[in-house]
Amino acid sequence: GTNWQPEAELTIPDPEADIGIWDFVSGGFGREIAIIDSNTVCSIRFSDPASPWGGSLYVFRRVNGLWQLSQKFIPGIYPTLVNCGILAHVSASEGRLALSTSSEHLIVLEENAQGQFELSSQTGPPGNFVVSDTRPISFSGSWIAAGDRAQTPSSPGRVYLYHEQADGSWPVVQVIQASDRFSGTSAQGAFSDLFGSSVDLSGDRLVVGAIHGKDPNLAPDFFDLHGTGYLFELNGSTWEETMRFRNSSPQHRDRLGSSIAIDGDTVIIGASGALVGAVNTGRVDIFQIPVSDTLCAGVPNSTGAAATLQAEGDRRINFGHLNLRGESFPPSAFILPLASMTSRFFANPGGSSGNICLGGSLSRLSSFAAQATSTGDFGVDVDTEAIPTPALGTIAFRAGETWHFQCWYRDTSPGGATSNFSSAETVIFR
Repeated sequence: GTNWQPEAELTIPDPEADIGIWDFVSGGFGREIAIIDSNTVCSIRFSDPASPWGGSLYVFRRVNGLWQLSQKFIPGIYPTLVNCGILAHVSASEGRLALSTSSEHLIVLEENAQGQFELSSQTGPPGNFVVSDTRPISFSGSWIAAGDRAQTPSSPGRVYLYHEQADGSWPVVQVIQASDRFSGTSAQGAFSDLFGSSVDLSGDRLVVGAIHGKDPNLAPDFFDLHGTGYLFELNGSTWEETMRFRNSSPQHRDRLGSSIAIDGDTVIIGASGALVGAVNTGRVDIFQIPVSDTLCAGVPNSTGAAATLQAEGDRRINFGHLNLRGESFPPSAFILPLASMTSRFFANPGGSSGNICLGGSLSRLSSFAAQATSTGDFGVDVDTEAIPTPALGTIAFRAGETWHFQCWYRDTSPGGATSNFSSAETVIFR
């Protein structure tokens, strides 16, 4: 493939004369970065000759096509930040910055009229915050998530959720842990799930990595670093765990959860210790969050199993990405996807062996009709901008709409040719 070249290489001014005490141990400029907007980026430096135990934040802006240093922020210029620890992690959201420090302080910076970032809020260490060697942070809207992957015999990892208040303060309003959390001791020492190793917030969803997380049916072991990812979703004002992500074939020292990111219904999780071939070069696993809920089950077909349908992709309308995936269809069967905004149960319509759970104005997605594979699988990418309807012609899905999907397919029975229906799925578009 093509090797992309950098548009610019950003460095601190006069680097040879401006060496910090941590610059040689992975604490130098560039270790922690964030994109503020398309023309503004920033990076943390753990130590700085002007702030050896506080670190510094550099903000660069692109002006007339050229990147230039716009601001150097040193915590010590604010009396309340003198003893807050070294700047450790940074995350940006809507023109604001959240920074965590080595002493568990949360700092929020806001851009002023002159384009400079200044202190907006400072929150001290939350109660019982266990000091660890990493404090990942993620900022989205009015929420900030900070991980504390504590490794002690009595303390599984946790994530602190800060929420912006009307007065501009950011208190901790919830502390979350894994539903299958664990910690303990072994001959090798203390260990825990290390929940909070990585975090990423996106709207009303939060994903968390736990590099020691594992199936609770397996005995915890200091060296079995399989790893687990977790999805939390905001229900009212409370974050609730709704899903776990694990590799189907976990390997010794995978460390799944070393890094984590979410965009829409797609989650990617780094497994930095995964064995690939004969070496631990690491792996990245991609997971799709199901975007649909089952409306009704299918009826067993000639294979003895009921055909199942699931919607994948992204419920966000502006991304236009929806896949219908099915399995347990008769091999090579002709399949016609159906869609409707109305649900209604009809048993054996037209003499079919199955049941249809769609009613009202029924859209026959003829352009997406296909044959099942030789193993009975089915999959189509649906154009969310071109949905045929009997009454309105071709329309596009819209945010807030609820649509139901089901597949009609041909089959055989002891009495001859027949038809059947897959399970039906419901998608609420956003």
